[in-house]
Amino acid sequence: MEPNSILDFLKNPAGQFFLIDSNTLYYTYSTIAQTLAGAFGILGAFVLFRLQGINQKLKTICSFIYNGASDQHPCIRIPFAQENWDDFYKVIENRVLTDIVYNRFNIDQSDFDNYKEALKKKLELKEKITKKAHKTLRLTLFPIALSLLCLPISPLLSQYSIVSLVVLAIAIAASIKCLFLYLSLVGDALELGQSKTKPKEPSQ
Repeated sequence: MEPNSILDFLKNPAGQFFLIDSNTLYYTYSTIAQTLAGAFGILGAFVLFRLQGINQKLKTICSFIYNGASDQHPCIRIPFAQENWDDFYKVIENRVLTDIVYNRFNIDQSDFDNYKEALKKKLELKEKITKKAHKTLRLTLFPIALSLLCLPISPLLSQYSIVSLVVLAIAIAASIKCLFLYLSLVGDALELGQSKTKPKEPSQ
């Protein structure tokens, strides 16, 4: 196939059926970019709000355990002062340290185990939400960047129907994937689908 024939095929492979107007392309890409940017902005604010609530829960649980000790050992005092709840939990999980430190706690063993389990669940939830939020951000940037790139060359793309269709299909598919990820992230943040049996947590 000669070069001119290839260009003609890319421009119009099947008559007028595949032709897309440049204005249609322009407004479609503009809508994709604006919709995803706005949706992720709202989602980001919601996720940050939920993470703040989870951090407050973590602080409440750790404070209850920490204040229940008759003697605050450095192994728990340092991560508590730094609000490093991951290290605080690691200390609790260490059976040797538990035997040394937590035998001096004024907390029932059953309550202590419940608070430890609650702390573990909250840390896992926080990590899950954070990882999914980062993944969602990376995926959101792709269709937005693609749409912004295609906006100024919409008239050129409209001349090559196959190219314009492929690029548009990629942008729309990525956008739909983003919307599903947004819903999944909201579900995780709201703890939907989690076990209804939750470990006991200390009251505020």
